[in-house]
Parts: sequence; C-alpha cells; structure tokens
Amino acid sequence: MHLVEHQNLWNNIQQFVLDEPNATITFSKKLAGQQKWSVAYTERVIAEYRKFIFLCCISPKGASPSKPVDEAWHLHLTYTQSYWNEFCKKTLGRDLHHYPSNGGSQEDHKHTTWYDDTLKLYESVFGVQAPADIWPQSIEKHAPEDAPWVAPELQYLLLKDRVQNVAVLLVAPLVISLYFTGKFFPYTLNGEQFLYYYAMVVAVALIAFYLLQKKKLLYMKQTVDARFPTEVSVFQLAHFLYGKQRAIQTCLVDLYRRNLVSVNDKGKIVVHRNSYQEPAKEDNPLVPAMLIEAENSSVHYKAIADDWYKQKSFERPELEKLFSITDQTEPFFVEYLVVIIAFIIGIVRVFQGLQHGSPFDFLVTEIIFFIAGVVFILYKFSSKNFLFDKVEERMMEKAGDKSLHSDEVVGDFALNGKTVLDWLPKVLMLGTLFATFPVIRAPATAAERTLSPYRGDYRDKRWGNDDAGDSTCGSDSCGSSD
Repeated sequence: MHLVEHQNLWNNIQQFVLDEPNATITFSKKLAGQQKWSVAYTERVIAEYRKFIFLCCISPKGASPSKPVDEAWHLHLTYTQSYWNEFCKKTLGRDLHHYPSNGGSQEDHKHTTWYDDTLKLYESVFGVQAPADIWPQSIEKHAPEDAPWVAPELQYLLLKDRVQNVAVLLVAPLVISLYFTGKFFPYTLNGEQFLYYYAMVVAVALIAFYLLQKKKLLYMKQTVDARFPTEVSVFQLAHFLYGKQRAIQTCLVDLYRRNLVSVNDKGKIVVHRNSYQEPAKEDNPLVPAMLIEAENSSVHYKAIADDWYKQKSFERPELEKLFSITDQTEPFFVEYLVVIIAFIIGIVRVFQGLQHGSPFDFLVTEIIFFIAGVVFILYKFSSKNFLFDKVEERMMEKAGDKSLHSDEVVGDFALNGKTVLDWLPKVLMLGTLFATFPVIRAPATAAERTLSPYRGDYRDKRWGNDDAGDSTCGSDSCGSSD
C-alpha cells in the first residue's frame, strides 16, 4: 500500500469487529443469508467493504462502492450503534453518511464516473486491481473483450425469483380454492369453480412475469449506464439508432455546412475538397473518401452511399456491443417457466373437458387472455426498444448540452431527419436531394440484416417513415441511487 501515512487508519478499520461474538446471528451470516452468498464470498465482500471505507476516508472527493460492497454497507447502517458510534466516531473519527442520489441519467453518469475513479484509486492505493467479481468494471477499456455485460448475479437472482414465483403460483390459488370449496385438487373442481381458480393462476402468473421482466430491464439500465462510451460522435449515434442512410445524410449535412459539398441543378453533389481545413478532431467518416475526389467533381448520392460509406468507420464498438446485453437470454423453459406452468394447468383442464364432454369455451377465453397478457408484457418490456430508448436519451442529453456537435443543425438533423432542413433556405437543396433519395430500409450487410428488424420497427414507431444501484461516498457524506 502506497499511502503509508494512513497506516494507522487502515489498521483500525481492519481490526474493527463486525461479527459480535455473542450475537445469535452474526453480521456476516446475516449478510450471506440476505444476499444468498456463500460464506467464502461473503468474507471477501466484507474485506472489500473495509477497503471501500478506507478509500472514502483518504480521498478528498470520496469513493463509490460496487453493488456487493453497497449491500454490506447498507446492512452495517442498520446496526446503528455499531456503525455510528463504534465505527464512525471511535474508529474513523468522522461520520460517513449514505444519501440517495437525485436520479436521472445525468446523476447516473456522474456516479458512473465516480465509480471509475474509485477503481483507479483502489489500484493505486492497494497495488492491485479490484477483484472483478466484487468490483465489476464499468468502463469498456478496463474490461476484457469477452467480459459479459450483464451483472453476473442477474441470472442467479432471476432464477431465485422464478422459483419463488412458481411456488406462489402453485400454492396460493390452491389454498384460496381449498378455503372456498373444500377441495384441494383443482381438477376435482366443477366448471365454475375451476374458472375462478384459473383466473387466480393467470393473475399470479402475469404479475410474476411482469416483475421479472421489470427486474431484467433494471439490470440492463445499470449496464447501459455503466458501459455507454464517453466519446461518441453524432454520426456514430445516428448510425446506431437510425441506420446507414440517416448517418450518411448527417455526414453530408455536416460537409455542406462546412462548404465542402454543394448540390448542382442536376441533383448531384459537387465536391469542394480544396476548401477543406482539418479541424482539431475530424470525426466525419465520409471525409477520407471526399478528399480522394477531384475538385468540383460531381457525385451521385447513390455512389456516396455505395462507395464512400464504410460501415466500420461509422460504428462504435461499445455501442454495437450493447446489443449483446439484449441477447443474453436464458433457456426458453427457464425464462418462461411461470408462463409455461400456468398454460399447462389450463390446457390439462381443456383435455379433461374433451375427455368428459364438458364445455370449456370460457376456459379457452381465459387462456387466450393470458397469452395476450404475456405478449403485451413482452412488448412493453422489449429489451431492444429499451436499449434504443436509453441510447437516444443519451443522444438528446448531448444535444441539450451542445456536446452532440458544434453545429446545432447537424445535431438536429441526426435526431429529427430531413424535416429540419425544410426550414433552412441555405440547405433546402440538400433536403430536396434527400427527399429524392430517402432512407433505404434494406440492410447492407449480414450484421445489419441481423439488427435491421429491430431497428426498422423502432424507427417506424418513433419517427415515422421520413427516413425510410449506484452509490457514492465522500469524506463526510455518501450517496446512492437506491
């Protein structure tokens, strides 16, 4: 450890007793039980919690914990005498408060940056990188190429919830049915009684499925917030959100505004390469191809889309990799376990009705209603639409703080398409050109074909066819997004 001047503080934190010897359930056992962690993992989290507290104390701007460390912190706060008196006052000599954040994307971004700084401080102080299974990396350049982007504990937590939901699904309707009918086995109920029973099954299954989908998107939000690239161009965002043609047209608007291209009366784009002055940072992907063209040469828009366009130059790997978190799914039977069980309960009764010649029209109606409810929840909580919403939200934030592009017209066009140009006489000819060559929906590459169905549906829905737990800790205060 490099900061030897704080050795006494570190020794005091290390020696502080969290597990009271006379306690019936010790701190570590309670933490392990609440979080469903192994004893060994819990001990490691507590060790990292001590390091986090130390970083809070020695850093002028504090530190931000990982989720496992934050869970240990939360639990310690419930031991009010131990935390505030024995730990803060007598061991640390200061109070460390835990305040919730104000929420929102800007607050999330601030906490993400703070967390990244904490990881750097951790390495500089302790001489090693923070263990990834307790302190997951939140910046792409610090993470291995094949590192999963969804929190590793998500699958376990979802599976735990599914087991609990199945237990409730099987037990609750049975108990209620037994109370009112005196019959425990549902298939001995008469027709009307079973309809009421199955209505309860459907309600429990839909609520459980809804809560599971909601939790999945919550983890996705945390991952997107942590992994969103800090340096991304307006052209890359337009390409990711709205596809190839919007990105190309955004580039042309930029070139037009810089007097590097114009439009002639034949509807072709004229190149003025001699007017090019290299900026401090050139991020327009079409510039290299434009500079190859002869001065005052004319180029058809389709040739630009076919020849100037290089997909890799428009892509930001961190953005494209965000799709990986929408594709990390569990086996079908596991993911839809509660739905399958509820469906089977109804279908078995239908076959029972067929066997005995009993009517089952109302039951089939309930099953159809159930399936419709599941489909609605899947649509409402579409991970791909959610991903686009989050990225677009970040894009709009950049537009709002003027960091999307130095020319507001270019940023507005990237967000809103050619309708922006209809009100600007100086670029009206360019808008007319884009109207002649609207956005082409057909994907150009195999990768784009894979993503196109989701992107196309999303763009149609949002824009029409015009373009055919973070926490922080300061030396005397802390915050959390809980």
